[in-house]
Amino acid sequence: MDDPLALGDYLVVGAHFSITVALGLWSSLRSTKTSAESYFLAGRDMTWPLVGLSLYMSNIGSSSFMGVAGSAAAKGVAVLCYEFCGLFGIILLGYAFIPVYVSSGAFTMPEYLRRRFGGSRLQMYLAVQNLILFVFTKLSGELYGGVLILQQALLIDNKYLALLGLLAVTTLYTILGGLSAVIYTDALQGVIVVIGAFILTGFSLNAVGSYENMENLYFRSIANETLLGNSTCGLADPDAFKMMRPITDPEYPWLGISLGAFILSGWYFCTDQVLVQRILAAKDLTHAKAGTAMAAILKILPLFIMIWPGMVARILFPDVVACGSADSCNKECGSPGGCSNAAYFYLVLRVMPTIVKGLMVSALLAALMSSLTSIFNSAATLFTVDIWLKFRPHANNKEQMLVSRVFTLGFLLIGIAWLPTVDLAEGGQIFHYLQQINSFLAPPLFACFLMAVMWTRMNEEGAFWGLAVGLVVGVARMIWSFIESPPGCGEEDTRHELLRNFHYLHFAIFLFSLSAIISFVVSLVTRPLPKERLVGTTIWTLRSNEEIQRILDETEVPDMQALAKESEQKEGSGGRDWKTTLIHVFCGATEVEDQLDESVREAIELRMTATASRVNPKWQTLVDILSAAAVAIGLFMWGFFN
Repeated sequence: MDDPLALGDYLVVGAHFSITVALGLWSSLRSTKTSAESYFLAGRDMTWPLVGLSLYMSNIGSSSFMGVAGSAAAKGVAVLCYEFCGLFGIILLGYAFIPVYVSSGAFTMPEYLRRRFGGSRLQMYLAVQNLILFVFTKLSGELYGGVLILQQALLIDNKYLALLGLLAVTTLYTILGGLSAVIYTDALQGVIVVIGAFILTGFSLNAVGSYENMENLYFRSIANETLLGNSTCGLADPDAFKMMRPITDPEYPWLGISLGAFILSGWYFCTDQVLVQRILAAKDLTHAKAGTAMAAILKILPLFIMIWPGMVARILFPDVVACGSADSCNKECGSPGGCSNAAYFYLVLRVMPTIVKGLMVSALLAALMSSLTSIFNSAATLFTVDIWLKFRPHANNKEQMLVSRVFTLGFLLIGIAWLPTVDLAEGGQIFHYLQQINSFLAPPLFACFLMAVMWTRMNEEGAFWGLAVGLVVGVARMIWSFIESPPGCGEEDTRHELLRNFHYLHFAIFLFSLSAIISFVVSLVTRPLPKERLVGTTIWTLRSNEEIQRILDETEVPDMQALAKESEQKEGSGGRDWKTTLIHVFCGATEVEDQLDESVREAIELRMTATASRVNPKWQTLVDILSAAAVAIGLFMWGFFN
């Protein structure tokens, strides 16, 4: 490495790591984990800045910096389609989905389907599929990014041992503190990431002179091997500064990035447990919508903190980032598939000065740890609420929290077992790999949830068969795509026409439409759900503000924190030995709620749901204006790059 980190950089990285762990453990100790809801949803007491930062940070892990910047280096600004569609998806989440999720009283997305349709097969099906998606997309993408950080930025030879340590520490404060610890650390990481990334953007533009110079130099950034060999491989895309491209474009066809990318964003932001769980932790609907407005506005930042640095990296290091053959790419970065994924890290290590470089490496580690905590916590919530309680319906709060923490440890082991496969990912294709997997599996899920929230006639049979047929068709296409992989640059494409000409984003549109049509037809030819099943579970059957206030006025519940404190005082300071204390800390919850009558527990849940469903009229208008401004900015940016 020509420019390794200096001592000052390592001190900055170490300080960041220590502060993050300390904050996670502090929030673990201060959070009141008297019930499963306190652990899984942070007691539904989070304010909008924490919710917004946590939602944004859960979305931009290390794989985002690596993948988005790498795609920008290779193909230009068109990758912005996922960011702008994500902006619209976040607003849709805040105004159409979250009011329904909160009103239904669900902890998880599979649990919402059970409350909406009845039965349990949809809940179990979705929980298992989500856990599989976590492993094949979220966990694999973050581990891939983590390996690149440790290998290129920190120059750690035994990268797997170092990543194991990072996973272990991240898992520790996730286990101890639940969602509360995750959200507090996400807020810290968000500040570090945004500051560090903007500093890098400033140094990047300074290195090329100006934005206008970047546009001109980008098209001339060609590897020497490509120039000397008179090859077209590795050349800059002539439409690099346009988003809307011909429908035959192999990477970003206009129909695919307009509608297909929105379907993926709708699934990701409106139905994915990792993202939705942050909004469910908001103290009321006004804070939830304000958090989504904040996250939506922040979705504009990737243009400045990922896209521009990625394109500058190609200009400054064309022989590496724009390598044109498998041999040259393997020589430059150890990956025959391409080196564009390394663009962001090359820029960090070679453009930024000491100390600031350490801050930027800290930002990348922050993004990695933030995403990992989100994945671990959400996976544990899914397993406990949607799978464990299926077999142990009367499990008390302490058992639920113990199971979730043991599962988190198990999920860590899955991550460790997955590490050797990280090296098998093709370096130039990691971002498209993630989007392809989502295109094959996610559209039926978004169709199901969208119709469940928007259409009262939708029933369980329609939802199930729409999901089932969509899954079969999607998995078939996914397997076929893996069997017949795309050719390299300059090679003849011998794949079947359906693979060669049917872009995965176009397939996402087809799969969404197929699942929606099947759900629509099956729902119409089968019996409708009883009206009482629809109360609070669709956008058209939400409880009115008057009904919410009546519930709050009529529902009396005990003070759980006071009861927990009274229970601890009765035990006395010498009432526990060290083993009991250790178990209590690990399990988290007190036994207070488990000793209450079933009717009292139901009253507590009803009151919590009603409280979270409230709207603050004083601030709601301002939140609506900010949300509308976010949408307007997104539409303007979409038009500007077309």
